Amino acid sequence: MVLSQNGDSLKTGHMNSNESQLIRDLPNIYLDQMIKIESTNMIPILYEIGISINKNDIADQFTKNYDSVVIFTLKNNSISSFVIYRHEVSCIFISSIQIDFTIVSSLVLGKLLRKCFISLKKENHELVESLVQKSNTKSIELHLKLGFRNIKENDKSIRFSTFRLDLLDRVSSAFL
Repeated sequence: MVLSQNGDSLKTGHMNSNESQLIRDLPNIYLDQMIKIESTNMIPILYEIGISINKNDIADQFTKNYDSVVIFTLKNNSISSFVIYRHEVSCIFISSIQIDFTIVSSLVLGKLLRKCFISLKKENHELVESLVQKSNTKSIELHLKLGFRNIKENDKSIRFSTFRLDLLDRVSSAFL
């Protein structure tokens, strides 16, 4: 169960993974699964660049981002992959792309990107940006394959950017 935005009502039951929704609208079971996947994938990546976090830190980040959009895929009623993005003043900012490699097939990325395509098609921001840790080589490769450009870099991370319409073109030609 999850409290609604105003904190008055509870939301339960099966969620439709065919549409984007806000993190705050997810049932706790899905939110817990997302936190587990994010923790499993990101704690080692962040540790490699000298950032020490734990599962509670990641759960806190989900709580702080309750107004972010989440797109996810399910396998056997469990979260198998997800993308989280938020609307910033100048862009759509992708804060997380995660895949549960313990339960997914090789086709899950395509399925997830098709769902992102549908969601991003409805948006009106011109730019899409993302921050990737330098130790996350799989994500860097995905960003480059999708045409993102490195716009800012430091010793730990790379900020990528692309035009939304260009991204939609690349996703549609590669995954649709």
